[in-house]
Amino acid sequence: MESMKSDKQDRRILQELAKQVRDIAAHPVQEERKQLWKQVNRLERCRIPVLLRTNNLYWHEVVPETAILCTGRLAREYERRLRLQIWQWANVDDDCVTEPVVEYATSVRYPRRIQPRKAEPGAETLGAYHVEPVIEGGADIASILIDTECRVDWDATSRNRE
Repeated sequence: MESMKSDKQDRRILQELAKQVRDIAAHPVQEERKQLWKQVNRLERCRIPVLLRTNNLYWHEVVPETAILCTGRLAREYERRLRLQIWQWANVDDDCVTEPVVEYATSVRYPRRIQPRKAEPGAETLGAYHVEPVIEGGADIASILIDTECRVDWDATSRNRE
């Protein structure tokens, strides 16, 4: 029963955040931004658009784990993404276009490979580590790929969508 209650609570949290993103997407500046990007793509003279891309370097500081209210693993991922969109709208004045959609991932099973072993870092290295090589000789090359097929996991993708 606790699971059902938490699922409903997660859904309610995500719906409220999604409404905020929908409202952001409906703001008139979004249409202006879309037109700017169309001009850029048509190679027309226009203002140079600006985008902030940080490759997730500080997102854990913007939306720390303590700010995530959902309990389900996937719900927490969606919550973080929605909260980041809302934060970016409120705090970054770039030319990013916000769309009224929540994207879900296609679950892909990639070929499995032998993973290199990392030697544990010492306190004096400030997090640096040494990677043990996977290939030490020509005979090791054949053992790198365990599975060579890349395929979509449609069941997992369907669960992501739900």
